[in-house]
Amino acid sequence: LTVKNFVDLIRKSDKAGTRVKAGAQTAYDASAAEQMTFLGDGIVTAHEADREEQIRIEAGENEALRLKLIEEAARKRALAVLLVAATDGMLAASDRDFITYIWENAEEGTTVRGAAERAVLSREPADWNDYIHTGIHEAREADRQLALRKKYEADVAKADAVLAEATAAGQHILAVAARKALAGSATELDQFLRVGQFDLDLVTGFETGEVPLNWSHTPAWSDAIQGVNACPIADTQSHATKVASTTAAVATAAASVRSAEAALAAIPASSTAARAAAAAKVAATKAQLATAEKNKAAAVAAQAACAAKKPENSVVNNERAHTGTSAIRYYGVDQSTSRSHAYFNAINLTRITVKPTTKLTYWVYPESNSWINHVVAANSTCVAVDLLFSNGSTLRDSGAVDQKGNRAHPSFQCGKLTPETWNKVEVNLGAHFNGQAITTLRIAYDQYPNTGSYRGYFDDISITD
Repeated sequence: LTVKNFVDLIRKSDKAGTRVKAGAQTAYDASAAEQMTFLGDGIVTAHEADREEQIRIEAGENEALRLKLIEEAARKRALAVLLVAATDGMLAASDRDFITYIWENAEEGTTVRGAAERAVLSREPADWNDYIHTGIHEAREADRQLALRKKYEADVAKADAVLAEATAAGQHILAVAARKALAGSATELDQFLRVGQFDLDLVTGFETGEVPLNWSHTPAWSDAIQGVNACPIADTQSHATKVASTTAAVATAAASVRSAEAALAAIPASSTAARAAAAAKVAATKAQLATAEKNKAAAVAAQAACAAKKPENSVVNNERAHTGTSAIRYYGVDQSTSRSHAYFNAINLTRITVKPTTKLTYWVYPESNSWINHVVAANSTCVAVDLLFSNGSTLRDSGAVDQKGNRAHPSFQCGKLTPETWNKVEVNLGAHFNGQAITTLRIAYDQYPNTGSYRGYFDDISITD
C-alpha cells in the first residue's frame, strides 16, 4: 500500500470527518512530501477540528456537557496511542488511575511510558490533565522521531553496504543511485532500499558524480573490430608505398650480391688482384643489401605500428558536449571496402528491466573534416548506441527503429544523422524487449562500402520509463 493509496482510503472513508476528508483530498492531489506531511501533523490537526465541531454540535448550549465531552475525547485520543478502545470504566476513572493504566500498558522503554510514570508520581492534578491532553501525544511523537532516526541510521548502513558492493563489482549505475539516495531525504533513502535499487534507470552525461564508462577502447567481443583501425588512409597508403619500394630495393640489392658473387667465382685463383677487386665488390653489394633490408624492416614495422592503432571510444573533457563538459569521443579509420565495424563495450548495466514504456535516448554529434581534414562526414554518421540483453539478443539486430523510423543499427543510421550538429536519437525498447534485463551498453560503428576516417561524440545517454 503506497502513501498515496493510503491517503486515497482516508478521503473515501465514511468514518472520516469533513476536515480530514478535505485535507486528504488536498494531499491526494499534491506531492509525495505533502502527502507525508498530511499523514503526520495534518491529519491530527484536521481531526481535532472535526472533533471540536462535533462536540460543539452535541453539547449545544450545555457548557457542562461540552467540558465532559472534551475530557472523554481527550481520553479516547490518549488511549488510541496504545491502540486501545476506551471503555466506560476508563472514561469514568480518575485522571491518576487513567494515567496509571497507560503507564502499566505502554511499551517498556518508551517515552510514552516514562512520561506516564512521571505524571503518576506527581501530586499535581494539572500535571495529570496536561499528560492526558498533550503530554502523551508529545511523548508519542518523541518515540516516533526516535524510531525514525533509528530506522534512518539503519537505512544508511544498508545503503552504504549496497554502495560498497556495487563499487567493488563495477556496477556504477547502482553505485550512483546509492550515492544519490544517501544524499537525499529519509523518504528517498527508504524508497531506494525498498524498490529503487532493484529497478534502476540510466541517466548520464559522464560528468563528475554521474555514471561513468566501465570500459574505454574495449572491443565488445573477440572480433568486434573488423576492417577498422586508427591509421589514416593517407598514412596507410604511404606505408604501403614505402614497404613496396624498400622490398624492391632489397630485391635489387640481392640481385647485385648474386651478380658480384658470380663474377668473383669466375675469376681464376691465380688472378689475385682481380679476385681482390671482385671480393671488394661482393662486400660492397652485401653492405648495400643489409642497408636495404634494414630500411625494409623499418618500413614494415612502421606499417604494422600504424595498422595496430586501435579505434577510440572514451570519455573526454572540455572538447565538445551536449550538456556539461564531458562526452564520449569515438574515432577510427575504415580500411575496408567490404564489411567493417567496431563495437565497444561502454557501460555495465545492472537492474534495468525493460517495461512497455522504456526508451533509450541519446545525443550524437558526427564530425566532418572541419576539425581533422581526413575525417569523412558520411562515415561519422554510421554510428549508434547498441544494447545487449539478458537473453543474448541485441538492439542492433532487433529491427527496432528510432523516432524517425530509422533502424537502431549503426549501418542504418548512415546518412540519417546530420554532421556538425547534435542529433537526438530515441528508441522505444518496450515493443521488442519487454521484460528483458539490459546488461551492457555499447558504442558502435558499422558500414559496408566506404573507407576513410570517422569521428564524433555521444552524450546524455538515458534509459528510462
